[in-house]
Amino acid sequence: MRSLLLIILAASACCAQDTNPTTPIPPATVAPTANAPGIPGDEATRIAVEIIRARARDAEAGGQAALATQLDALAKGLVDSRVTLYDASLVMQIAAAPKPSASTMAAPLSQEGKASVRRATSLLDGDSSAAPTPAGPTAVASAPSEAPAVATGPTPTPTTLPNQPAQPKRIATKVYAVDIGSSGKANVAAIGAGAKQGVIVNQRFAINRGNLSIATCKIIRVSDALSYGEIVKGSLVDPNDDVKEGDQAVLVP
Repeated sequence: MRSLLLIILAASACCAQDTNPTTPIPPATVAPTANAPGIPGDEATRIAVEIIRARARDAEAGGQAALATQLDALAKGLVDSRVTLYDASLVMQIAAAPKPSASTMAAPLSQEGKASVRRATSLLDGDSSAAPTPAGPTAVASAPSEAPAVATGPTPTPTTLPNQPAQPKRIATKVYAVDIGSSGKANVAAIGAGAKQGVIVNQRFAINRGNLSIATCKIIRVSDALSYGEIVKGSLVDPNDDVKEGDQAVLVP
């Protein structure tokens, strides 16, 4: 239910930023019957789907065809149970976040970086085909060519000390999406490495931008090729800065 409330608040914020009037939701679609085609049976999920679809209609009426398409895909993911209410609420909050002013924006991302952000959004929408493909015999030939870059160090060389613990792999990737919390600062960061790259819950990643240290995140959720890291309270180095899409994420040994 908390995720549903977040979706409603995010949708309201998105609508408040549009210059075109919001398309009213027909009363009949607010609470469809459990047997209606294309609508899931769960009450909270049905309401969330209708809110997202209404937001998609508003975006299309306002000339935002790309956003409308993405929101329709998100609604379909909820219907097909490929996307959870939590992930849907995260995407809606990201969509509702105000665009930063020119004076506070980081250096613009390259075309590869922009493609990576779009792919991260697809991952949050539940599109598993956008997940990065690990190297080796299990790689899928049709995987995207610009999969998130995950640097892994070489396997530690065995030593003559049998009881010496093996050194952890080096994992370095990027921040592909950021969830803004109630404080106005980044609350959760989605990074492009998951269980297939060796990420586990409770690991910590240092968030950097070039040579600058920005903050630290603690992994709270892991999928095959994507992880969610909660920004550690008090770890933000500069109170006037924040974690942003495109920042580097490096596993803390």
